[in-house]
Amino acid sequence: MILSITVVLCGTSADNWSFVRRRLELFNRDVNVQEENQWLPNSAKIGRGYNLAKGAPVCYTGSCQMSGFARPIFQLNYTQPTTGSCINKLIPENVDVDCLPSTDISSSTEIISTLRQLQESTMKGIDITTEVSGGFGPFSTSFSYTHSEQTRSMIDTIIKENSTVLFTTLKISWVRLSLFEPKIDLTDNFRFVIQHMPCCDYNAAVEEYVRKYIINYFGYAYVHDLLLGGIAQQRIVISEAGRSKLEKNGWTMSDEASISFSAGQIFSAALKIKTTDNYDKAKLDTFSKYSQQSSVTTLGGDISLQSFEEWSKTIKTNPIIVKFGVSLIFDLLTSYRFPTDPKIGFKAQLIRTATEMYLLNPLYCFNQCTDATHGTCIDSGYFQFGTCKCYNGWTGLDCSSQIEEKGILVYH
Repeated sequence: MILSITVVLCGTSADNWSFVRRRLELFNRDVNVQEENQWLPNSAKIGRGYNLAKGAPVCYTGSCQMSGFARPIFQLNYTQPTTGSCINKLIPENVDVDCLPSTDISSSTEIISTLRQLQESTMKGIDITTEVSGGFGPFSTSFSYTHSEQTRSMIDTIIKENSTVLFTTLKISWVRLSLFEPKIDLTDNFRFVIQHMPCCDYNAAVEEYVRKYIINYFGYAYVHDLLLGGIAQQRIVISEAGRSKLEKNGWTMSDEASISFSAGQIFSAALKIKTTDNYDKAKLDTFSKYSQQSSVTTLGGDISLQSFEEWSKTIKTNPIIVKFGVSLIFDLLTSYRFPTDPKIGFKAQLIRTATEMYLLNPLYCFNQCTDATHGTCIDSGYFQFGTCKCYNGWTGLDCSSQIEEKGILVYH
């Protein structure tokens, strides 16, 4: 026994854990369903692992609903429909169902032109809780520029392109699902990975194992509740040139109420929603002319339907995730969950340390500020993204443009 432990701890090659990789590749079904076509769509996302660094709780492009979701951590069993519920399809055992008293519909337009506004918008799609000592703080580097495609796309738009994004959404909330965790077992695959984890000194082998077989397959959080329904959304971008032309035509860009109202009118017209609001058609036409509107994207229901009235009636047949809540996986690594593993406390700490190291990516600045003689990368405080502070003689987002002093010819 001592020899086998020593071999696992000292090995640095992935071959030492090839049996773990094979297990995860061969046995990837952790949901038991009696009738495949009778279970509630997207209910199987509850109990899954989640990678907060790569995730996208808000889909600004409308094509990222699965971003961040990983392998199941809780074993879901679908056996029978709930009685006395608004749902007539199968949902997992020991998952509580909260049917909203009436279908909740909310609509809003967000103006996003700063990193702070982007973070506030992103966090509206997720709730994060943890019982870990020290709280969520050490793991708050979520949805980073480097890892998250949605974050990267939005930052490139508002910072690199110096544009303003108007993000209009209409959300239909139908039902909330919540795990009753004490009565749900962990999946065999998750247990297997924790069981075979090297222990108990932190070293390169432990870090490699945690990244490859825990974070890569399961993330470092898990989903404990879901709000299901439907979303219709539209993204309008106002470029720097567009702002200038709008201002020349009488628009005041600091008048957020007027801008949001106009975006909402364009959205309502695209979804064929009847409104009683009075608006200046000529002014709205000018706004449309000098902004770039994406087509309205519908998520959930029958996405082929063009009107809100028709689409909204189909939400219950194909609901998607409107919002979800997560906790960190360290909350699960206890003697209650692993009663036969005397090292589970050490493993939890090792996984936590490895996760902190995983999140310690260097700041990303555009072109890394060219080089050390042009400028330095300063932390913005958001999304592991930095802004370049240029040294004398250099300017630009990446400090690559040399300032030409009057009377001095500068060669490029």
